[in-house]
Amino acid sequence: MKHTLKLSAAALLLSALSASAAYQVTVRNFTNSTNGFPIIDNAGNPLANGLIGVGTFPVGFDFNVPAADVLAAFQQFGASVMEPPLSTGGFPGLFNNTISGSIPNTSTAGDAGFFGDQIYTVIGDATSSLGDASFLAVLTDGGTFGKEDTAGNGAAAADYAPASTTGVTQIAYGDLVNGPFAIGPFTFAVGAQQVNVPEPSTSLLAGLAGLALLVRRRR
Repeated sequence: MKHTLKLSAAALLLSALSASAAYQVTVRNFTNSTNGFPIIDNAGNPLANGLIGVGTFPVGFDFNVPAADVLAAFQQFGASVMEPPLSTGGFPGLFNNTISGSIPNTSTAGDAGFFGDQIYTVIGDATSSLGDASFLAVLTDGGTFGKEDTAGNGAAAADYAPASTTGVTQIAYGDLVNGPFAIGPFTFAVGAQQVNVPEPSTSLLAGLAGLALLVRRRR
């Protein structure tokens, strides 16, 4: 005798809603075609492609460190979103993304989740992992993560633009650069910091020098 389980229409609807429910964070660095902070490299060129990551950093984190240390301290919310190229608003260097993840309604501040933590957005010119970026910028507007309601939904927004209504853009990692730019009518841009990775030859020479010093000491 076969037993089958039939879900009612109400149960199916509830199941579908539960599957799609999540906390969403929308981030963008422009409000219109003339008001925004495009992301540029150290030559003044807009990032041609990139990944956007949303998350938080430990309270009091010192961003005056190499990019690798910045990424190591980054506590990411959800998954990175690819924006190839960064040209959502019609001009390069711009992004507008929504990232989803779970922040349960039962969350409390300081419980190792994201509820109550400051929202940061990390932008890198990478295609598969932020760790592969050649240029990196980190922005925040001082906003914090909320949590899902009893239905499992919730949202926050961070607008990184000069006339933002949600907060004041802070460049945690990168530099404010004055225009004019060849990428649109923007007065200012965010200059992403270059990620300096030692060349293999340089690393090899440093290693050989250390080995030679060690051998000399042993003699």
